[in-house]
Amino acid sequence: MLAALAVAGCALTAPVPGGPVRAKTVTQLQPSWAIAYGRASATVGSARVSGNGQTFGGPIPWGAPIPIRLGVRQALGSVVEASGDWGWVDSGLELRAGSPEGSWLIPMAISGGIRSSILAIPSSDSGGTEDAFNQGTYERRLRLEAYPEMSMGRLGAVRLLLAAGVSWGAFAHDLVLVPAQAAGPSLNIGPVGVAVVRPETRLELAVGLYKRGTQGTATVALAPWILLDSGAPIRARCIDCAQTGPVSDFSQSWGVSLILSPALASDLIARMSGGR
Repeated sequence: MLAALAVAGCALTAPVPGGPVRAKTVTQLQPSWAIAYGRASATVGSARVSGNGQTFGGPIPWGAPIPIRLGVRQALGSVVEASGDWGWVDSGLELRAGSPEGSWLIPMAISGGIRSSILAIPSSDSGGTEDAFNQGTYERRLRLEAYPEMSMGRLGAVRLLLAAGVSWGAFAHDLVLVPAQAAGPSLNIGPVGVAVVRPETRLELAVGLYKRGTQGTATVALAPWILLDSGAPIRARCIDCAQTGPVSDFSQSWGVSLILSPALASDLIARMSGGR
């Protein structure tokens, strides 16, 4: 798994919206795959470099074949849901409240969540491929979600996923430079990466499709973000670079990710207590 991440990288993206809140005490096991892109640039010594700043750890921009996160969602009654997930670059907790399917014409939910890289995979902090996944990031997020129903022919009833919210905290960017990029004679392209952690406030949007089945769900969403405000980077360095001087003038104002997230669902609590 570490080798796959080192080659293909891991998308830096917000978590996928959870769908209409499930009733009773339904438990969902939910992995997520994603690809992400956001144009970024920086100055390393005297060389100006640019590329994708939304994929951590590898030169291939379409992400790793393994899930970036594994989450568990737990319904708490009929209108509240708690969830947690573990990921390669961060982990998070979320609390959602809303209307389950069938209760409103358009199911809606409001969510609040926190994320941090503290619980990411521990490793050394010496640079190179063994560089620590814990980049010192944290996020706070508020989001409003709506799920109007639509028909998709043979797929039957499918819900449109619409979400908007705001996030703030310290976000990671990893501008990976591949050998084909001419970054100037002062850089040792091997590949190298410009790793930046920056305070930011973002407007986050999501649009996609949500399908509920008898034993699970499937969600696919396009999730762009737009920078509202940013501060000076609190961490900026060039990994595996020659002695080129400091990283400066980092710039990135938007990003977008495509997220695929199926889930297996079952009311385990009811089963264990003797119900159906």
